[in-house]
Amino acid sequence: MTTTLLHDLDFHAWTQQQAGLLKSGNLTEIDVKHLIQEIESMGASERRELINRLAVIGASLKVALSTFFPWPEQATYY
Repeated sequence: MTTTLLHDLDFHAWTQQQAGLLKSGNLTEIDVKHLIQEIESMGASERRELINRLAVIGASLKVALSTFFPWPEQATYY
């Protein structure tokens, strides 16, 4: 089975195969095209996850701080 076909049929097996090829130094059989795509995709995914987590932290911080420092729309004027 070619590495390209394995990538499409069984991603986990493909990752294990590629890791084995890298560890053994058998670089001529590596599926370079898909390996590049997966590394780029992983980087984009990590960036999206970081942005999402920062948004949650920001929203939580706003809620927590609003108990001590009310925002103008929550302020009571006498």
